[in-house]
Amino acid sequence: MYNLCSVLLYGTISLCFSPQRVFATLVIIALEVPLYALVTGMLVGSHCGTVFFSFAMISGVYLYAISLDRPLVHYILISMPAVATVFILMSWSQPPVYDIFLVDSGLELVHRGICIGVSVFVLGYLCIGQQKELVSSQRANRRYIQRLQFISNHDHLTQIPNRRFIIRKMEGMTDFTVALLDIDNFKTINDTYGHQVGDQVLCRLTRRVLSMLPSDALMGRWGGEEFLIVFPHTEKSVRQIMESIRSHIAEKPFGFEGFILNVSITAGVSWFHKNSSIDGTIAEADFLLYHGKKSGKNRIIYPTDLA
Repeated sequence: MYNLCSVLLYGTISLCFSPQRVFATLVIIALEVPLYALVTGMLVGSHCGTVFFSFAMISGVYLYAISLDRPLVHYILISMPAVATVFILMSWSQPPVYDIFLVDSGLELVHRGICIGVSVFVLGYLCIGQQKELVSSQRANRRYIQRLQFISNHDHLTQIPNRRFIIRKMEGMTDFTVALLDIDNFKTINDTYGHQVGDQVLCRLTRRVLSMLPSDALMGRWGGEEFLIVFPHTEKSVRQIMESIRSHIAEKPFGFEGFILNVSITAGVSWFHKNSSIDGTIAEADFLLYHGKKSGKNRIIYPTDLA
């Protein structure tokens, strides 16, 4: 009769189960299993083995405590019926109401073995399930952390490093060259064709410049239509690379639906040495960029040009 009621109970639970009712389901199971062990232990004797269900229930409750967002005290409370059942049955000295198990027939050992086997199987199933869920959560967390790190270090539009990231990289370098470049007449592009076209120009220009940079160079968006390139190169190689980039962009217009857009860049290049500062080097590149804008645009200006 009790087993029949248990089957009806768990059938109802399975029909009504939902992710929002996981804890409520756990509470019902945590009450029913110890009650089953207590009733069967008192009716047919604790030697029948159902007390092992309570041991499994205690462990199962704390396995779920890992993954469900509930205060630990809740799990302590719902595990108390199983703990109490174990103590009661272990200290119960009264003879069972129905002494149906006969030691000589081996039925007691078979039933106890079944109870132990069921308990071990359920615990193993729960452990494997929780382990898989834990591994899945850890992987999701790692992906989420990596995504957050990427977002914090990269520009959302062009997907290249932002100012904070590129400065942090320069702080670990000893000798390098910086080129601060700006898109000429970018405000006019936005005002004439709209910000969507302006955004596409930024993205397309970024891809073009990246395709022409050596693998050890670093390009980041400095702000607005300004980009900063860091070269661990000598003056001669930087001159060749920057001139190639300038001429390539100026000679190959950007094609849009219905019109062609000519774009050019102006840049200031400065060298960092051990006696320099990062801020001073960038400030010098910015001054040279400003000088290039004033002297006609579409050009690369170096410190030696003003000497």
